[in-house]
Amino acid sequence: MNYKKILAMGLVVSTITMTSHINLYASYDANAAVAYANQYAEKPNNWDYRYFPDVDCTNFVSQCAKAGGATMRNQPPNCYLKRLVIKDDEAWFHLFDGYHYLTTQSWTVVDEFYKYWKTHSGATYSANCTIDQLKLIVRKGDIIQCARGSKFSHSVICTENSNPKNSYDLKKITLTYHSNNRKNVLLSAFDSDFNNGKPVTYRIIRFK
Repeated sequence: MNYKKILAMGLVVSTITMTSHINLYASYDANAAVAYANQYAEKPNNWDYRYFPDVDCTNFVSQCAKAGGATMRNQPPNCYLKRLVIKDDEAWFHLFDGYHYLTTQSWTVVDEFYKYWKTHSGATYSANCTIDQLKLIVRKGDIIQCARGSKFSHSVICTENSNPKNSYDLKKITLTYHSNNRKNVLLSAFDSDFNNGKPVTYRIIRFK
């Protein structure tokens, strides 16, 4: 594999170098985000958050991001919870009382999560990339979104990248996610399971 060539390809994709906004919030603790992911990967945190069976992947990575230091934004004060997911392009939050909930599409929906953090401070983001480009830049604590064809449909968190500098072994990169609930799956195995015979497209949201 010609890694120099892949790096050059990555630089052509405008934000493989990660595009960012000024961060107005506290710094992100990737280790705390990963610890949360591993604690609640297989047994969801039903005490603090509503669980959405079969469609919980972005809800879960939002929880991980919050555990790492990302701050809920523009949640309404003293609101009445209604078991409702709302669209609010300026908000990112999840409120839960054990039964009722109020949360945003930016917290729970793949594309809305990406759109929110692409246009708000606190995170950097990449353009679409291949698995060979992804392995060059992914870090522990990154949120990764995946697409078969053109539609992004899944969010996961990178829980480990133990490659030494200038090494890019897929078997040293692990992912954790909901829907299905899995912990520390090798990136190579994930890509094989997810692709369904089609190349997988990836993109990263990296909190800072």
